[in-house]
Amino acid sequence: MGFNSLIVVSLEPLLKMKKAIFVIMFSCLSCALNAQFTVEWAFSEASYSTIPFNFYKNCTFEQTYTIENPGYVMPDRLYQNFQLTEYFLARENHEATSALRMKFKLKNGLDLGLVDFGGALEWMTYDLITVNKNNEILDALEAGIIVGWVMPKQFRITADEKIIVMQLVTTETTSVQIAGFSKVTGYITETVYHIDASGKFVEESKKQCTGIRTFTSEQLENPSIDLWDLY
Repeated sequence: MGFNSLIVVSLEPLLKMKKAIFVIMFSCLSCALNAQFTVEWAFSEASYSTIPFNFYKNCTFEQTYTIENPGYVMPDRLYQNFQLTEYFLARENHEATSALRMKFKLKNGLDLGLVDFGGALEWMTYDLITVNKNNEILDALEAGIIVGWVMPKQFRITADEKIIVMQLVTTETTSVQIAGFSKVTGYITETVYHIDASGKFVEESKKQCTGIRTFTSEQLENPSIDLWDLY
């Protein structure tokens, strides 16, 4: 009896020590994981890509760095219809991860990043963000939307750092789902932005590039046809 009691007493400090070590290790792991998701970490890991850049359907990305969305400053809507009125938020779906895919150095010293939302889902949204040397997101622009092979919004970055966003604007009065549609009526617009010294996306111009016409699923789902090929 006395020997057994002595063993219990001698093991108690060891158990407390193991528990303390576990708590410390868990805390360190949590800190490491959180650090890996920060804007600072993602931008420090990514290498610079070159401008000009065209975001076409068959784009492949060599970089994938999971990135947080502090204060949800980056639009994370995953759209379901051409009217862009039906959507769910990436933050509400654990599969809809966000990742930094590309990083560009701007002439004003800021960084420009391309972030996608959607992860392994069929719905994807692409944002351009400006980031300063303190790793603060200064502004965000929703620049690309893709569902399957259908891309209702697409963008280009020109050599003089203009952002050109093309969008298929539907004139349909009833909701047309992007997944599983046969045809949609509308027109394509082109909006030009520049990035000012404070990192803001400033709209310069907007024009309608096509007349109102019917776009078929065969056209819009073709992986070799981008929006700029349709006008």
